[in-house]
Amino acid sequence: MHISTLTKNPRLWHSRQRTWAPPSARVGIGDAGGSEPRGNNSGKCWLVGAGPGPADLLTLRAVRALEAADVVIYDDLGAQEALALAPAAAERVYVGKRGGRPSIKQPEIDRLLVDKTQQARARERARGRLSASRASVPARHCLVAFGLGFPAQRSRGALGAVDVYAVSPCLSQAHPSYCARARRAAQGLRVVRLKGGCPSVFSRVSSELRALAAAGCAAELVPGVSSALAAPLFAGFPLTDAAVGRSFAVTTGHDVAGTDWAALAGADTLVVLMGGAALPEIAERLVALGKPRGTPVAVIRAAGTLEQRVWRSRLDRVAADTAGLKLSPCIIVVGEVAAGAGAAAEPGPPGGGGGGGEG
Repeated sequence: MHISTLTKNPRLWHSRQRTWAPPSARVGIGDAGGSEPRGNNSGKCWLVGAGPGPADLLTLRAVRALEAADVVIYDDLGAQEALALAPAAAERVYVGKRGGRPSIKQPEIDRLLVDKTQQARARERARGRLSASRASVPARHCLVAFGLGFPAQRSRGALGAVDVYAVSPCLSQAHPSYCARARRAAQGLRVVRLKGGCPSVFSRVSSELRALAAAGCAAELVPGVSSALAAPLFAGFPLTDAAVGRSFAVTTGHDVAGTDWAALAGADTLVVLMGGAALPEIAERLVALGKPRGTPVAVIRAAGTLEQRVWRSRLDRVAADTAGLKLSPCIIVVGEVAAGAGAAAEPGPPGGGGGGGEG
């Protein structure tokens, strides 16, 4: 690491060949839990699970990522409470999808994530925070300052010429806003990809991770509460039970013909996400494969919100019982646990919004 010099300032330690700098000085590099960028001008993308919808179900890590975001790229979340946690100046980009409606394709979302994450220097220059001279300085060019009582003009001029620096506590306290701006220029844009439910469950996060990695962009995954796990609780019953529900399987209703329903039918409990439109066909296939016709079924729409609705039926009647109803976004639970004593509990918790997680 090269150390810049200011020969007229006796308080500045200077040497072009010294290599020492504390780990904390390497701002924007080495954030715990995420992959590292190969380029010097990349920002970072957090792929964040928004949970079923209400903001009070977000994890603390998700809240912190949103509060620091420069750009939020979000799904069809329903509840918009989570978006309100991002700074007012943050750019918000909608990329939601709902069955039967025109929507953005996944490759376009992948490109958007990469483009926004790589916009760091262009955005900083446009905001007047990064001059053309600073933009050309390598990220490893570092100014290390020590001592007390730097003249304000001299300190600012020095810091304005570098990308990454370490300063003594006295200088950070004297000019906190300037230090923060310089650190932000080095770090690049913070992009949050806000996804309903949990990124680990049917969120196409693998495609986005591959695109970010191929472009050399740092990324970090932030888990969320999956609607597959939360919806049964909001409807008043657990997903597992020691007597009647010792296993469960989760699938989607997007590709009924391409799903191995025979393998899924063997689980004590089956959870189907995004299956509202295909519910009659799913029920028919499960009955044809030997699932008892009287198996309890719960259909939970907008789980955990004030718009939550729960329909309870059985496998041979659920199609007729829900005919003509708007079910999306919904979670379908097939199994004896759906007949639990509290299964009729509704509506959602106080303060709920209008989301639906992965459903």
